[in-house]
Amino acid sequence: MGAGTYTPDHFRLAKTLADQTVLTIAATRAFERAEKLALTDELTGLYNTRHFYARLDEETSRAVRHARSLVLLLLDADGLKLVNDRFGHQEGDRLLQHVALLLRREARTSDIVARVGGDEFAVIQPETEVAGGRIAAERIRSTLHQEPFATTSGDIPPTSVSIGVSGVPGHATSSADLFRSADGALYESKRAGKDRTTIATAVVPA
Repeated sequence: MGAGTYTPDHFRLAKTLADQTVLTIAATRAFERAEKLALTDELTGLYNTRHFYARLDEETSRAVRHARSLVLLLLDADGLKLVNDRFGHQEGDRLLQHVALLLRREARTSDIVARVGGDEFAVIQPETEVAGGRIAAERIRSTLHQEPFATTSGDIPPTSVSIGVSGVPGHATSSADLFRSADGALYESKRAGKDRTTIATAVVPA
């Protein structure tokens, strides 16, 4: 077809095809955004509770089946109530975002980092021994000390994280027991004065 032989119908067809392409791209992006929101916590951008439990089941089953090690860190932002009460919930949200940012930065590519409650976070570490989990936990605590949370007004309230660490195969052979033993260790950290790491000690029966 030579120059000048295009008709208005050709242009209408081209416009229709272009419009359809734009709509398809927009629909794809909307689907990707919805899919991401279904997996992540809106405030922190970390994985949400639902995705965390799914991955915990998956990673625990894999570790048990192939006789591999796995570590779970449960963390509690100790200062959230104080920040909420003294500076307001907006600042409390910023504290959670601060902790989430540090966790994401300290995590390895293979780690699964999630927010699992109001002030609780979790890190699943595949192919990791409990000793390695302890090192990771202490690094997280140290980083928070070095980079403390500051409110928008410049105040630096006392904030820290308490951590419980549990692992497969030493403390559990199921995801439920792994979570329970890590949660128990986290409780001991908080009971002992917060801002510390506790390793689960009792072997949880299968």
